Amino acid sequence: MEELTEAGLIRNIGVSNFSFKLIKYTVENLKKYNLCAVQLNYNILHRNVENNILDYLKKNNIALMAYFPIAHGKTARNKNLEEKFNYIRSKIGGCARYKHSPFVPYKHK
Repeated sequence: MEELTEAGLIRNIGVSNFSFKLIKYTVENLKKYNLCAVQLNYNILHRNVENNILDYLKKNNIALMAYFPIAHGKTARNKNLEEKFNYIRSKIGGCARYKHSPFVPYKHK
């Protein structure tokens, strides 16, 4: 992926569906460029990202891109999820700009 970045074919490096172990491996083995984004299944019903991955991404300035952020519409049909949503929102963004976003803020170096 670094070769593709070097050749100008891609601007940033991102991964999808990587385990925590693979994310760490990728970060440790990139030489010239940083991992920019990780796309994972993250929503009110699937919160395993919060165990280790979310803190690691924040620490390493890597964006979290959530897929299925409304869990195939299941969250829209469940009226008891507001408290969980507010908890998740508090975990993923301290900045008002990202208050309603499934992304962890990323600043390109």
